[in-house]
Order: sequence, then structure tokens, then C-alpha cells
Amino acid sequence: GKTLDECLAGSKFSITEVRRIGLGVIDGLAHIHSQGLEHGDLHERNVIVGDGTIKVIDILYRDSLAALSPSSRAARLRRDLTSLRLLLQQVIFHSELGAPQAAELNHRLDSGSRLSDIKTVFLEVTDAANLTDAGKALDNAYARVLDVGFVEGDEYASALSTETGTGLIAALVERIITER
Repeated sequence: GKTLDECLAGSKFSITEVRRIGLGVIDGLAHIHSQGLEHGDLHERNVIVGDGTIKVIDILYRDSLAALSPSSRAARLRRDLTSLRLLLQQVIFHSELGAPQAAELNHRLDSGSRLSDIKTVFLEVTDAANLTDAGKALDNAYARVLDVGFVEGDEYASALSTETGTGLIAALVERIITER
């Protein structure tokens, strides 16, 4: 397969592909943790995307988590979960779901979120049934327009145009005029 980093440099992922990659990484990290280990270096170059598999590679093996103090163990697991959240946001952002759904994942989780929480929110955020509702899609596109720190000028317009489905553009412009 290819590294996730290489895949992120290619065409946008479909919702199906986002879910396959995301769940593969979540399940891979869950397996690592179930073995009493931490990954310690989870990022897009340490995920292999194959035709039928997703593999989490290059685990930094130092100590088993059992050998650590409870606070040290918790800190290492939190670091893995923070890395997982960032990785999932990248995957969602690089898909037809785009920035609004990546932001929703982030907003619905906090630093105390457990792996099961991350999986639940990821599944909800990437559920195609939730996204087919035109109102929700319009809300997501409008939220992106209001994203002050995104980019400016022509670059902003180009990026927003890329992320917004052509069927939503007229409704989005109407909403901008009405609400602003």
C-alpha cells in the first residue's frame, strides 16, 4: 500500500474511504493499547493504506504501559489519542466532507475523550445519512464561510468553491445575503 501521507497528496477521499481509513486507524490503535502498549508516534506516515487493509506501523516500543506509573501511562495514552484526533481530522478534511465535518469532530471531543468516544463521534460525523440532509450540508457550508481564520481573498474563494458542492452554491449565496 501507500502511506496515508501519500494518499493525502492525491485526490479527495469519498465518505466510504474516510470511514474505512478512520476505522482502520482507530481499531489499530485500540489493538496496540489492548496489548499494553502505546504507539508514541502516530502520524500520517505511520499509517499504510492498502486495498483491503489499513495498518498502523512503526510503534515506538519503550516500555509496556504496565511498567509505568498510572499518571505516566495516562499521559502517554492521551498523547496517542490526541494524535489520533488530529489524524482523523486530516482524513476528514481531505474528503468530500471537508472542513466543516473536521471541525465538528474536533468540537465534539475534548482532551479527556476516550478511544470509544472518538470512535463514536467519528462514526456520527462521517455518517452519510446525516450528510444527505440539504439543510445540514448548507449549515456546514455557511459555517465555513464564517471561518474567519481560513484564508483571504481569491484563495479563500477558491478553497470554499472546492469544498462546497455545486448544488449548494445558490442556496449558500442566498443565505449569506439574507443573514449578513
